[in-house]
Amino acid sequence: IVDTGVDGQSFPSDRRAGEWADGGANAWEDSLGHGTMAALIAAASTKHNGFDGVAPAAKIFSLKPKSGPTGGLQGTSILIGLDYLLGSNLDQAIANQSWGIVGCNMPRIACQMIPARLVSRMNQGIITVWAAGNNRASCSPSSTGTLWGLNSLPSSISVGALDRELKPQSYSSPGPGQCFPFHPTLMAPTFGVLPWGRGYRNFGKQGGATSSCAPQVSGALALMMTLYPKADNRLLRNALRIGANSRLLPGPPIPYNPLTGFGMLQIKNSIEAIASAAVHPYYWLMP
Repeated sequence: IVDTGVDGQSFPSDRRAGEWADGGANAWEDSLGHGTMAALIAAASTKHNGFDGVAPAAKIFSLKPKSGPTGGLQGTSILIGLDYLLGSNLDQAIANQSWGIVGCNMPRIACQMIPARLVSRMNQGIITVWAAGNNRASCSPSSTGTLWGLNSLPSSISVGALDRELKPQSYSSPGPGQCFPFHPTLMAPTFGVLPWGRGYRNFGKQGGATSSCAPQVSGALALMMTLYPKADNRLLRNALRIGANSRLLPGPPIPYNPLTGFGMLQIKNSIEAIASAAVHPYYWLMP
């Protein structure tokens, strides 16, 4: 969980895979509750939390970057944390980035291409999941969460938000100007009651938005990795695309829609798709 930290009371030592915090902070403290919410949605367990997340047997690696001047997490600090995760020698890891990535003062091309080490490893031991929120119809990195750079690399998974009518939330529509094609990858719902901090609160009033959509997909990936430990990241991404259900969403059931990706997350379908994902046309068309 690359976020504001994770509450240590929610994830005791036997549920932790590792930690990193920039600037001497405690990765297992979360004054905002944002990172804890993401962790609980992905991996809460009845034993410790009183309810199950998507993947209740998964362990949490808490990465806590520095906060930027506008309250978001510093882009450079996020990249350092992800690089630390790459060097942790975990066989497999899912980097859930519900906060997005904010700020890049370099030219656009540089922002899209760095760091090479991270990009080259996104098809190996680490798979990244990004919240696709607050987007604009442009690939400028000037607005929080916009699908630019690492968020919309072909090897990334970006997750958009659906409302109660299963329409894309207005803040989660990347529009035609995104930097790379086929993003968002898929969508997840933003309604119902989901965990926040160490308890349940009204989801809509707590601003979960796409921040709660990304960990739904991260939890699904944890289940998929457990059942198919030899599946590489490209296969897992393809299974998510195949399993996503575009027929649940308004409009014609087309394979890909620039506003809703390949459809709504369907975990069971995606698990079943892994066995044939390598021979599906998407596998040869997309990285």
